[in-house]
Amino acid sequence: ATRFPAAVRGAAVPGRPGSRFLDVRGWDALAPVLADRFRLCRGKGFGAVALADTDGYRHRSGFPLDFDDQLLFNRRLAGLARKLDLSPGLVDDVPQVAALAPDFDFAVNQECVRRRECAKLLPFVDAGKPVFHVEYTGEPADFCVTSVGYGFASIRKDRQLDAWREPCVLP
Repeated sequence: ATRFPAAVRGAAVPGRPGSRFLDVRGWDALAPVLADRFRLCRGKGFGAVALADTDGYRHRSGFPLDFDDQLLFNRRLAGLARKLDLSPGLVDDVPQVAALAPDFDFAVNQECVRRRECAKLLPFVDAGKPVFHVEYTGEPADFCVTSVGYGFASIRKDRQLDAWREPCVLP
């Protein structure tokens, strides 16, 4: 993280100690560091990268980011992953799903049932791309009907993200 120039490092990401938002408008400064991170993933045998915190425009990032700034960055990020032989996955950023579904190979979503926004992820399903979904509260018998009905691969997990999980299995 210290390889990112100070000028592109912004506010702390809430709930993620040591993480900061980046000024996504500074692609030329960000791309070499991100490419190295992606190469590290590929070198460890990963076939994909799930790209999280791709919605700085929705937060107090420390920069005047807007929807279009983020959209361009997210597309560049997906393109960089693909160029380095990694499958790009979009984590959350539900407001941009319709625009970004063509650029990403899968989506990862947290709590779309609780937030009542699962239908917004359908552009991935409609394109034959998987949606991996997790809920942290509620009974699987209640939320699985919705998420599996949409075609998502859904589980319930603890917020600590330990090994425990309960997959959705419908009769």
